[in-house]
Amino acid sequence: MNKREYFLGITPSIDPINVIPGQGKDNAPSQDKGGANPPPKKMPKSSVVDEVEKLKQKREERRQKIEDIKREKAEREAENEALGRLGDVEFDLMIEKNRIKQHLLQQHTAASELKLCVCVRKRPIFKKEETAGEIDAISSANPQIVVHECKFRIDGITKYVENHAFTFDNTFNERETNDDIYRYSILPHIEFILNQGIVTCFAYGQTGSGKTFTMV
Repeated sequence: MNKREYFLGITPSIDPINVIPGQGKDNAPSQDKGGANPPPKKMPKSSVVDEVEKLKQKREERRQKIEDIKREKAEREAENEALGRLGDVEFDLMIEKNRIKQHLLQQHTAASELKLCVCVRKRPIFKKEETAGEIDAISSANPQIVVHECKFRIDGITKYVENHAFTFDNTFNERETNDDIYRYSILPHIEFILNQGIVTCFAYGQTGSGKTFTMV
């Protein structure tokens, strides 16, 4: 085909000046009524750029977390030194974060409403125990007792706390008094006892756990 024949073969309905290779009339760029081209669309950021920014943000969050842990550790070390405590500061902070914050999860149940009532009381840790390096690893909020077990991961370095929750009929924390225990454990049975009823009450626990202190 010579040059003349090529121009004669162009479709008359298409302006050869405005045709873009690969586009027909229907695909030609549109213009608004005023004749001006629409503003170019803002291209989205590359996914690679987004991932880089996310990594930067996570790195900053990790750094901030490490700084917060160091600050908390330094503050707790200073506090423990002032109070004569020798316990592991890292475990102490972990337990504090896992400890039950509520005073009561539910109201106590009167022992007279149950055929058998099991009550557990947590005593406060003694000063001599803190001086010896022991840590208060128990939380109590009726009706639960939570044991915060201090453990090391398989690497032998990384520390963590594993929580074990136990539920009883009534539990009493170290802030509750003997009167509180009497009100829910013994008092509900007094009328029954005075009417010649028989009630058995016994205290079970290791030496120094507070049995005599609670019963007297």
